[in-house]
Amino acid sequence: MSSKTAARVVTSTDFASSDLFSAHGFFLLETTLTPALFAADAKENWKQHCVRCHGADGKGVTKMGRKLKIRDLTQERTQKRLADDDIADLLASGYKDNSGEERMPAFRDKLSPEDRAALAVFVRSLKNGPSP
Repeated sequence: MSSKTAARVVTSTDFASSDLFSAHGFFLLETTLTPALFAADAKENWKQHCVRCHGADGKGVTKMGRKLKIRDLTQERTQKRLADDDIADLLASGYKDNSGEERMPAFRDKLSPEDRAALAVFVRSLKNGPSP
C-alpha cells in the first residue's frame, strides 16, 4: 500500500481464518493513519477559535483585538518574531501578560498537536494576505 493511500479493503483471503469471513461475506477496512487524517482543516479552526480576536484576515482589527492590543499577524515583523514551534506552543499553552492576566486561552484540550501545527502554518500564510 502506498503512503498516499488512506485505506484499502482487506478481504477474507487475507486472513488465516478465511472460512469465517467468506461464509458471512465480511470484509475489513485497513487504514493507514496519518496526521493529516486527524488534523481538522486549519482554516476552520481559525474561524472557530481565532477570528473573534484576530479577525478573519489576522490583522487583529476586531473589538477584542483592539481591547487586547493584538499584533497584526500579517506584518513581516510580527511573523519574524515567532518560530513555527513558538506559534504551536502559544496555541497549546495560551498567553498571559506580565501581570498574569490571560490574553489568549490555551487550546491544548481543544486542538490536537497536529491541529496546532496546521494552524501555525495557516498563521504563516496570513503574511501573504487572506486566502479565499
